[in-house]
Amino acid sequence: NRFSSRWKSRGKHIFTRSSTQRCSVGECFVCNTGCFDRNRFSNSDLPHILEKVIKKFPKGYCVKNPIDFVIKLIKTVPRTVFLVYNRHMKRNFETVNRIVIKIGTSSLVMPNGKINLEKIDQLAFVISSLMNKGKDVILVSSGAMGFGLNVLNMDKRPTEIARQQAVSSVGQVAMMSLYSQIFSHYQTEVSQLLITRDVIEYPESLENFTNAFEMLLTMGIVPIVNENDAISVDEMDHTTKFGDNDRLSAIVAKVTKADLLIMLSDIDGLYDKNPNIYDDAKLREHVTEITDEIIKSAGGAGSKFGTGGMLSKIKSAQMIFDNNSQMILMNGTNPRDILKVLEGANIGTWFSQVN
Repeated sequence: NRFSSRWKSRGKHIFTRSSTQRCSVGECFVCNTGCFDRNRFSNSDLPHILEKVIKKFPKGYCVKNPIDFVIKLIKTVPRTVFLVYNRHMKRNFETVNRIVIKIGTSSLVMPNGKINLEKIDQLAFVISSLMNKGKDVILVSSGAMGFGLNVLNMDKRPTEIARQQAVSSVGQVAMMSLYSQIFSHYQTEVSQLLITRDVIEYPESLENFTNAFEMLLTMGIVPIVNENDAISVDEMDHTTKFGDNDRLSAIVAKVTKADLLIMLSDIDGLYDKNPNIYDDAKLREHVTEITDEIIKSAGGAGSKFGTGGMLSKIKSAQMIFDNNSQMILMNGTNPRDILKVLEGANIGTWFSQVN
């Protein structure tokens, strides 16, 4: 409020002058051309920019000399404008060719324990459509335990390890059978790849694993990946190994050199706080780094059928960043939204580092 309309007008000129004009004080590290193009910001952005700028001025700072103010303001601009610019970065996935899609148990199995056939059909349609466009698509699918509980008419996960293994092995067969049946409606062939952590850790098995992926994709077949729960008992008790399929999907994205990981969940994206508890929780549309604040705001597992929570998704995003790739975390209620996302729609949370 210390800024009059006159000073706001001067500040607006600084932010919106043509990008072809050089700034006499220093270049902006986002566009590297000095000042910003007027098309990058709207009038509604100005108060937000000035609010951040004001916080950087000493308390009680008084503008006596307009030139001094302008110089000080420009020196404060780079980080401030960068923060605002991030909120309006347009998503562009035109160069994305290889995509890993991860779907969780909570998206495949309804709260009553029944299989969500409509959602699986939509997922098969989307993946088949992308394959027909020449994209490479890999599906990382949880659900063995959920399908097993459904087939065996059990209402909750057993606590005994051996029984968990048995239920998962039954569920894996049922899940793949359904996938194969529904994908065939769209003339798309699928394959099953069950892996354990040692496959990734040993170079020879990792090479065989990678070769299998490459050949399947070359043949136009969709690899459907899951952890081999029948022998990978660590996931059952939430201890070591892959831990859950959130991490597995990030590993698959790394091994296959995927351009994009799309993680379907039962939540709209990453919020600044738990939306199930706080009504004022805000969706983070774009995340460029995993901060301590983001890690602290992540909660635990949210479904009795699944093992992954928001924290595991955050860790997966960090793995994606480490591999210089990008990730979308979005609600899996309508898998057809994947097509909208790839067209640039602002859906879910986009994890992408800014060069």
